[in-house]
Amino acid sequence: MSDQNSRRQSARLNPTTPERREERPRITASTVPGRRRRHTRPRIWTAGSRVSDICKYMSNKHHLTLAEFIRVYVTTQGDDGYGDRPATRAKRLADAIYTQPEVLEALRQHPASGSAGIVTAKALRKEMKALEEAGEMFSAYRVDRGQQDAAQAGLGLDEQLGESQKLEDYEVILGGMQFGHMCEEVNTRAPMLYGLLNSLMGPKVERKDRAPRDPSKFNHRIAIITSILCYSRASEGSNKFPRVFGAFLHSNGVKRRILDLFHQFGLCEGYKGVHKHLETVAEQAKASSSPVSTDVD
Repeated sequence: MSDQNSRRQSARLNPTTPERREERPRITASTVPGRRRRHTRPRIWTAGSRVSDICKYMSNKHHLTLAEFIRVYVTTQGDDGYGDRPATRAKRLADAIYTQPEVLEALRQHPASGSAGIVTAKALRKEMKALEEAGEMFSAYRVDRGQQDAAQAGLGLDEQLGESQKLEDYEVILGGMQFGHMCEEVNTRAPMLYGLLNSLMGPKVERKDRAPRDPSKFNHRIAIITSILCYSRASEGSNKFPRVFGAFLHSNGVKRRILDLFHQFGLCEGYKGVHKHLETVAEQAKASSSPVSTDVD
């Protein structure tokens, strides 16, 4: 008994020896009857949250910016089971950008992309197809349409057709299709092509001592360049302006070799095409203007 009391007394006097305390059980939701345990909801990962998490991981863990990541991605060889060549990675990145219209539209609207923005050959060819199907100056030439244009100008069919065709005939037809109207059509139906050409033809240096140049002066060039592109893409589907312009030059006395030279440039049809067109128009005009005999009692 004395030993037990001495041990108790030494335990009180010795501060290094911790006094045992009876541990009380923790009260939790599972130990209290009638109280339900709260379940933590799993995080819902959306596409935006995943991208944000990846960006934070790149910045905090690897100290990489997006520009550095793209540069290294397309210029180095992969490892750790992802050994793609730089060319393969560059193709994968280009496909990811240019095959998504939403991405291209967002890049075009960004001020840093320039006024023309990012354009692709596929998108430009789609706009050229829209110009072809519009039925205007960049579409296929129809003989009846040309006759109607000339008839509206007050010209007779016998005056406008044949080898003795007058100079004023196709001048009137061209007058009804002004270059300004052609340029407006390009701007309306092919805005990316118009913006690209307009940006490329911008002045090399903006001079502050001169007034800004009038952009309407370059409408003729935009119309001609667009016509050359459309005619090169579809020689039969977009031959309206080249055919009319070739007939105008022919009626103006331009020689055959000059027509063929301009045809190589894509400005107009060649001599054979223009001559065949004039013969076809003359035959149709002759058939439509033949007198109808009537019996008079």
